[in-house]
Amino acid sequence: MNIISETNGSYLSEEIIRTFKAINDTTTINPKYKQSLTAKLYCTFLIMGNVEQIPAIPPSYVNDSGFKRRVVLIKCKPTKEIRDFEKEKGQSFSEYFDFDEMKKEIPYFALLCMRTFINNLGNIATFMSSGGANGDVIEGFTTEKICNDTKRYFNDFDRDKEFMREFIHYYKVGTNKVDNDKANEKDFLVWVANLSAKEILDQYVKWYETNYPHITVFPKKFSNYLSNVHNIKKVRKRPIEINKYGDFVQKSKTNPINTFGIDFAELVIKTIKEALPEDYLKNNNNEKEIDFEKFKD
Repeated sequence: MNIISETNGSYLSEEIIRTFKAINDTTTINPKYKQSLTAKLYCTFLIMGNVEQIPAIPPSYVNDSGFKRRVVLIKCKPTKEIRDFEKEKGQSFSEYFDFDEMKKEIPYFALLCMRTFINNLGNIATFMSSGGANGDVIEGFTTEKICNDTKRYFNDFDRDKEFMREFIHYYKVGTNKVDNDKANEKDFLVWVANLSAKEILDQYVKWYETNYPHITVFPKKFSNYLSNVHNIKKVRKRPIEINKYGDFVQKSKTNPINTFGIDFAELVIKTIKEALPEDYLKNNNNEKEIDFEKFKD
C-alpha cells in the first residue's frame, strides 16, 4: 500500500504521522452510526522510495518521541564494501550475481531474519524504550548503519540541531584559535560553555531571521527545546577553563553568568559529529580536533 508520495521536497502529512503513532497503541475507533470502541492496531508499513526522494519530516515532529521510535530507515544504496567488491571483480554487483539464483535464497534469508528476531525477542522492550532505531544499537533489531541512517534522516530536518551546527562557524569567525582549519575540541567546548544564555538565544533568533525569514520565533522556543528534549536548563555559574591537568574547572575570582553550561557544549559537539560523513567518524572516532574542512558544504 503506497501511503506517501515520492516527491522531492514534500513533507509527511500530519495524518500519516498520526497513523504511524497509533500502531501498537490503543486507539478509539468511531464507526458511523455505531457505538465507538477501542482497539490496538498491529501492522508495519514498508515504504520504499528512490534515494533522496523520501518525504521530509515537518520540523514540529522531529523530536516527537512517539513518532521517532517507530521509524526505521534502511538505505540500500551501494556501501563501501559493495563498491570495493565491484572494483575487485570488475563487474557491478547485479552483473556478478545471477538474479534468478538470488531469488532462490529469499526464503532462507527470510528464515534467518525470523530466527534472529526470535532469538533476540527479549530485547524488544529495550528497543522500544530506548528510542528504536533513533537510539542505541539493539542486537537482533538494528545495526550501527541503520541507527546512523535513521538519526541522520531526523537530524536533516531538525532546525534546532541545524542551528547548533552553526556554532563551529561562529567559533571560527569569533576566535583566533583555529590553526590550519582545525580546532582543539576542548578549547571549542570551553568557548561554547562560557557563552551566556542571552548570547545564545539572541543568536538563535537572528539565525532564524536570516535562514527562515518566513518563520517567527522567540528565544523561549530554543530554551524550551533544550529543557524538554535534552533536560538542559539555564544555570548560574562562573566561567570554566582548562587547568594544567587538562580538567575543566571554574575560574576563580570571576562573576557567575547565566549559561547553559558544559552540558550544552557537549550537546553541540555531539550534534556536529552526527552530521559528519560516516566514513570520517569511523576513521577518526578518537580524534580530539575539529576539522572545519568537513563543514564547507
